Amino acid sequence: MNGDRPAPFRRALRFLRYASRHRWTAIIGSLLLATLILVLLALGGLFLALLISRGQLDAEDRQAFLEGHQEEWLQKLLPDDGERAEVIERLKKHDGVGLIALACSAQRRQTIWEPILEWMVRNWAWTRHNWQAMVALLAATFVFALCRWGLLLLVHWSAAEAAVEAATRLRRNVYYQTYRLGSLLLKRQGPNQAISAFTRHVEAVQEGLYVWLTSYWREPARLLLLAVFAPLVEFGTSGSFPFLTLAFICLAGLTWLVGGQLLAWYRQRERLWNQQAAEQLSLLQESLGIMRLVKGYLMEAFHQQRIERQLGEYERHVKRQRFGQVAFQQTLVLLALAALTVLAFVAAWNTLQNQMGLASLLTLMLTLGAAYFPISRMLSDRLVLRRATESAEKLFQFLDQPGEVIESVQARFLEPMQRELQFENVSLRLPGENRPLLDRVSFSVQAGQRVGLVSADRSTLHGLVSVLARFYDPDEGVIRIDGHNIRRVTLESLRAHIALVLQSDLIFTDTVANNISCGDPAFKLSRIMEAAKIAHAHQFIQDLPQGYETVIGDQGVPLTLFQRFQIALARAIIREPALVVIEEPALHLTEDEKAWLEDTYARFASGRTVLFIPHRFHTLRSCDLVLFFHQGRLEGQGKHRELLQASELYRQICFVEFHLLAELELPQPNTSQ
Repeated sequence: MNGDRPAPFRRALRFLRYASRHRWTAIIGSLLLATLILVLLALGGLFLALLISRGQLDAEDRQAFLEGHQEEWLQKLLPDDGERAEVIERLKKHDGVGLIALACSAQRRQTIWEPILEWMVRNWAWTRHNWQAMVALLAATFVFALCRWGLLLLVHWSAAEAAVEAATRLRRNVYYQTYRLGSLLLKRQGPNQAISAFTRHVEAVQEGLYVWLTSYWREPARLLLLAVFAPLVEFGTSGSFPFLTLAFICLAGLTWLVGGQLLAWYRQRERLWNQQAAEQLSLLQESLGIMRLVKGYLMEAFHQQRIERQLGEYERHVKRQRFGQVAFQQTLVLLALAALTVLAFVAAWNTLQNQMGLASLLTLMLTLGAAYFPISRMLSDRLVLRRATESAEKLFQFLDQPGEVIESVQARFLEPMQRELQFENVSLRLPGENRPLLDRVSFSVQAGQRVGLVSADRSTLHGLVSVLARFYDPDEGVIRIDGHNIRRVTLESLRAHIALVLQSDLIFTDTVANNISCGDPAFKLSRIMEAAKIAHAHQFIQDLPQGYETVIGDQGVPLTLFQRFQIALARAIIREPALVVIEEPALHLTEDEKAWLEDTYARFASGRTVLFIPHRFHTLRSCDLVLFFHQGRLEGQGKHRELLQASELYRQICFVEFHLLAELELPQPNTSQ
């Protein structure tokens, strides 16, 4: 990657700007979700405190009320005399007074929750009765849980919209890059790089973007809020230093550090054990594959000892792997139990010292326990984001590759070929390969000629076709059409006059009409049908379930190889190109199919320059010119019979390719002399 480029995943994040509204909705919503957990914990804590205290004052608070020490505070809290008298009467009868009891306890201990509880009691009448307070707290909890559910749906929907939009644009870029790189570059690298970028890597980046929008901001914020809320609960109820929270944080950090070191050690050892087990397994597979050698050289005893030794080694490595996994997991459990034991001791000591009530302790435990979920989610998200970063790096490595074919800014429009096609010392070598596809190839083809391309190596012929259509530029040499260097003409005008019928690209999954017209609205159905009739495909197309609207291809109605070839011929016919490349299918044709093909060639190829990659001997014999290649070089050119006489290698290739004794066509020697 270039030094001035941002990190790969940050580059992927830029694609979220195309769905800016959804992105900010997801981020802001995820932060709001982090705050809602505190609201739910606070409501739960109030409910627990009310449930455990039953809305009654403890002995000290009740005595203070009965002696009138709290009269001034209660008068300030409840200005209405009648209501205040009713509360005092209920206190004398040991009846519950709702949150007033909690407010009184907070006021006497001067905790930080006093103003909040006093405000609630002063403004909401339902807080002064047990049943009303409980029902209201449960209702409020349900309402906030419902809000959280709705907000969660909104966040994940918005994140999905933004992440999918970004992934779609990345896939579109992969498509354009694949188109720009050219077919031979993809052949050199293999199609797997483009396919992996289009599917696996974009999918991993999409998952990373989704996690970044939903969890990357929410979980740290939630953990931070819980870390602030937990000491407030402890300090607010006891008024003393939050020892329990500090102990939890210290133990959690210590467990994290020790567990992280153990995890790193275990992963290193696990990789080693897996590698050793895999090596032994490969040796066992090899041993099973040499049974002929064992029997032939009577080495059964030696081989059996060897097998036993390999089985023993494999068994030892697998046992070590299984034992290490169990030991690691149980060590983590032991660490967690030790931490929980210390926490339980601190909690018990705190409670026995009467520094915290049971409700406060339970609320604190819930708060600290809730910290497990953001920590666990952050750990799992780290793995997702790491995979996304790795995939983003590979994805942008593919996208940043320079294209091999560049159109000149001064490129001119190319007219249809009328005179001559020339190759002048053209060489083509795929990077990373020692063998050249084309090696200083020179020839000329006159307009209107039928030319046969023959080689034992089909990649040479496909390389010639690729440089002709400028899917790839040659390393050396010049290609001219009617005297114009094809590097100096526009790609659109060049490819508009060249039609390719290659076996690797006969049809695609779509309707018959779109396969022939390639979706070009300029080709109406009448022209599509006319082209199909010339290719003798109209009859079988009409027999398809929906005729020309039938979906064909791997995901549609299957066709025979010859029918696919006919569709591809119709695609070339409808464009009326000046130059056609036809690679015939390697299959046995019926007499009717041969007749159809000859009629198509006669009607379509007449007056056009046609380059055949033949698979039929009849096609080869009908060519005006045959170009014979061997190891990337042009070994010979001329008519078929001339090459048969001149080249022994050509005769051998004809025999192999066309299953004919080509020598029989040679003129017999004159025995009369």
